Amino acid sequence: MSRNVWVGIDAGKISHHCVVIDDAGEKLLSRKVGNDETDVLHLISEVTALAFFFNDTATTEIYA
Repeated sequence: MSRNVWVGIDAGKISHHCVVIDDAGEKLLSRKVGNDETDVLHLISEVTALAFFFNDTATTEIYA
């Protein structure tokens, strides 16, 4: 079953908080990451893996 995955990031000076939910509002991921390139790249990898797990294609749309 294909589901959309929605990602929200609260960016801060010291750390960031990311929440990933699906179409039903189920929380798939919620975690704090440091303001560090390695941490952010790891988070991007995790979110991308979740998107591909729930859907065979991943589309990126950014809303500000």
